[in-house]
Amino acid sequence: MPLPDELCETGRVFTPRVDRYGQIPVRTNRYSVPIRLIGKRVRVVLHASHLVVYDQNVEVARHERLIAKGAVRLDLDHYLEVLLHRPRTGPLRRQVHLGPRRLVGPGPQDPRRARRHPGSDRGPPAGASSAPRACRRRPGRGLAGRGHDR
Repeated sequence: MPLPDELCETGRVFTPRVDRYGQIPVRTNRYSVPIRLIGKRVRVVLHASHLVVYDQNVEVARHERLIAKGAVRLDLDHYLEVLLHRPRTGPLRRQVHLGPRRLVGPGPQDPRRARRHPGSDRGPPAGASSAPRACRRRPGRGLAGRGHDR
């Protein structure tokens, strides 16, 4: 007897909806898909060692199957579209390149946190306090008048 002309799918088929993070739930785990599919239903074929994600008969993602419960498998290529169009969003929003000399990020180079001092681009002048105004002590007052003058 000859073999059938059509291939028979050997995996289990699911049709989850892509959430707003570009991920799909399959059993107890989550897998990433391209973000252009957010809100759409996709077809997932779960095999013993991997899974394949299809959008209308076109393969859009392939992941190695996760063994642990509650695990997440992310492919960063699936998120490149949003980073190309909106580079200051997502987890990389604080590391955007501003020019040849600096990166924006937490620390002294962050222009939102830098103190402005006229005539200087290197920070406060020598001897100036970098503490906020409310934390500075007044000269000559010490701790007197606050119950510490014993």
